[in-house]
Amino acid sequence: VETAELRYYLGGINGIKALSVYRLFALPYVRSMLINFKRAIALDPNYTPAIEAYIESLCLVPSIIGGNVKKAKELSNKLVELNTVEGYFFLFFIAKTLGENEAAKKAYSKAFMALEELGFCSENKAAFFKNKSLNFSFKIAEVSAYFGLYPTIGLCAIDYFIEQKSYLYNIPLEWAYYRKA
Repeated sequence: VETAELRYYLGGINGIKALSVYRLFALPYVRSMLINFKRAIALDPNYTPAIEAYIESLCLVPSIIGGNVKKAKELSNKLVELNTVEGYFFLFFIAKTLGENEAAKKAYSKAFMALEELGFCSENKAAFFKNKSLNFSFKIAEVSAYFGLYPTIGLCAIDYFIEQKSYLYNIPLEWAYYRKA
């Protein structure tokens, strides 16, 4: 049975494979990654992990092989409607990727204000992170450390990442401890 989750995982596996081979041989994996993320979203337009992964991929992959920052921005705006916090984090990601520091800071501030309004550190984090990408808690901590603001939220997020450690993470646990420090 084809599901958005399986397509998301297949896209992720292809992305990891693309990073592990010589660049000349990575193209089929990159294309497969993009196709699988796009198919996951077609199967379930509200499956946020696939939307997140597709946004990152569209920003990082050169346009000649399928990257499309305009499409990434459209998806981020859709993500803001689905989940305000995630949407702003990905608008931040796009702005940061494009070197638009003021726009990045603005999106970042909105995301953390939304987290603060939710009482992020005192709420049930398992419920908050349900149906989000495995690395979203790491991303929150990373952004917090990058700007040196909202350290309490950053620490809550990285502690959650560490507590939930999984073999499915594509970020080594050592990086989480480094980020926490």
